[in-house]
Amino acid sequence: SPALSPQRCARRANNSEGGGAVWLCPLHEKRDPPRGSLLLYSAVFQTLVALGGELCADALEELGRAYGYYENRLLTFTFEGEDGMEKMSSLMDSLRREHPQKLAGSPVTGWSDYMASAGEENGRAFPLSLPRSDVLEFRAANGCKLIVRPSGTEPKLKAYLSSRGGTKEEAAAMVESMAKETEKWIG
Repeated sequence: SPALSPQRCARRANNSEGGGAVWLCPLHEKRDPPRGSLLLYSAVFQTLVALGGELCADALEELGRAYGYYENRLLTFTFEGEDGMEKMSSLMDSLRREHPQKLAGSPVTGWSDYMASAGEENGRAFPLSLPRSDVLEFRAANGCKLIVRPSGTEPKLKAYLSSRGGTKEEAAAMVESMAKETEKWIG
């Protein structure tokens, strides 16, 4: 049916009002999800929905009510000039030494440092078995998450923000709060 076409679901998922990109492609910014993965997730999702006879938007709303509403945002900070890479490296070192204490007003309960292959959750250390990479992840008690990494090809630092709220508005407000905090730390 036209209501369940991959293009319609992809457009709906990519709509900032719909918030569906979170369900279909949770690691990517809504305005720029990887086309292939979004269409794959969309095809799988619409097939499951079609079996139950629901529309994508209705099913996404039901999932949000049952499991919470997610909001993601990507912030990009550019560091031009000869010392740009040095500034980014210094910022990453600083975040490694002094972790954020709160995300959207909630205490940070865990972190992962992919360069050190180590992490901590609620005071308990654990090893990471993923490849080493210049990536830091911070997790808060309220479900918010901040991932920071330098671009591998440009003088840019990327910050990926993610929140989960009881309503779309709550999730959006938490991401907005994290964006302001992150801009103070990095900007």
